[in-house]
Amino acid sequence: MNGHISTVLIIPSFNETHALPELLSELKSGLTKQDAVIIMDDSSPVIFDEIRRKCLESTKDSASLLIFENSGSKSGRSAAVRRGMELALTKFPSVEKILECD
Repeated sequence: MNGHISTVLIIPSFNETHALPELLSELKSGLTKQDAVIIMDDSSPVIFDEIRRKCLESTKDSASLLIFENSGSKSGRSAAVRRGMELALTKFPSVEKILECD
């Protein structure tokens, strides 16, 4: 990974096939290469693949790092946020801010 990630945005998701790509498309102009977005999704693997594909299409010229994680089971919003925070702290131990967006 090149560069320092200073801010991580965690987005818990469940079957957000339409809303999530639109949200990321709107966010991309405000994100920089020092930002990472972690999408923690509890959808089925088939729906997750569709969501990931649509999100990547809607953010193809974004400077930020996008990370998609799928649990494969509906474990709830709080569990998704917790897993996202654990992932953020593991991948980016010197991160300055972790924000949760729902």
